[in-house]
Amino acid sequence: MLVKVQNRVDQYLRENPLSKRGIEAELSVANQLLLTFEYLRQYPTFLSLGFSYGISESDCHKIFHKMRPILADVIGLKNPEKLKYAHVKTVVVDITVQPIERPKKNQEVYHNGSKKTHIIKSQLIISQKNKTIEHCRVELEGRKSDIRIFQERPLKIHRKIRAKGDLGYVGIQKMYARSQIPHTKPKNGKLTIRQKG
Repeated sequence: MLVKVQNRVDQYLRENPLSKRGIEAELSVANQLLLTFEYLRQYPTFLSLGFSYGISESDCHKIFHKMRPILADVIGLKNPEKLKYAHVKTVVVDITVQPIERPKKNQEVYHNGSKKTHIIKSQLIISQKNKTIEHCRVELEGRKSDIRIFQERPLKIHRKIRAKGDLGYVGIQKMYARSQIPHTKPKNGKLTIRQKG
């Protein structure tokens, strides 16, 4: 695995000279690969993972997102943008946020205006019955709304699977007929028993 990844990295370095890439990574390719595996296996915060390798949180984040597509290509993963598992009947679509260090560039892209922090968002597709994560996609831009993230790179969910989301996914019904979001209580009104269910 390391040899294959090293070959891809060497190819990238030949095609992108150092003057165009900025500062060279502090970690060897072997450690970068190990860092990526550790994140995928345990899902620690980039802060704690960076501390383990003696690098900053933002450097750790950059290494993971550089290595992940290389690793997926080397392993030969199938298209991750399709969800059509026979054992899944209902999925819950949601976003989780992870705070990061303030980036040196494009800070506004990662800024969460409500809490005055910098974040990245990850979109999770969870099996409601098994409570297992069936799909995960990291979205770098923390300012994007949940539904916008879903619309820009929609997941091809099988027509027999029911998808549920919170009020951050208003409009998902236009994309998937079997999708469902909670009803909003009308002003000075009440929800029906069916709407509450």
